[in-house]
Amino acid sequence: MESEVRTRHTPPLDRFARGGDGLSKRSSRTLCWSLWCARIALATAFFSAVADRLGIWGPVEAIGVDWGSMERFSQDVRALNPWLPDTTVLPLAWIVTGLEALLGVALLTGPFVRLAAFASAALLTAFGATMGLFLTPKLPLNYSVFTAAACALLVGCSYRSRP
Repeated sequence: MESEVRTRHTPPLDRFARGGDGLSKRSSRTLCWSLWCARIALATAFFSAVADRLGIWGPVEAIGVDWGSMERFSQDVRALNPWLPDTTVLPLAWIVTGLEALLGVALLTGPFVRLAAFASAALLTAFGATMGLFLTPKLPLNYSVFTAAACALLVGCSYRSRP
């Protein structure tokens, strides 16, 4: 049976493949592709943010570049975390950047998709909440931060935890 050949990296869609929830095999394949697209979209967003902070997209004056350098990004980290001592802002900026790169890789490679998705949702929710609290509530809505967090939750809920 097809569902028995499923690897640990594919969503638990056995009941859908058998038509147990009223979905045809075509619909279950569509759902699998949709989850892959969500994983790719989340990973791409993380990679793009990391590339921006490392200056890969160009300097801050370039069109579409928000940061252009870690120094500029650390200024935004300072604005979102006003209670932090100044000595911890740059290390936190690097930690967040590394975490986003790691989550992007984990979302694409497979072994820890569920964990990476839930960690992504937590990181995005925390980011959106601090944007809303310390800048303006409209900003996380403009950047679709909570939409991305919900996407990550959907991906996380669609995969089984490792046995």
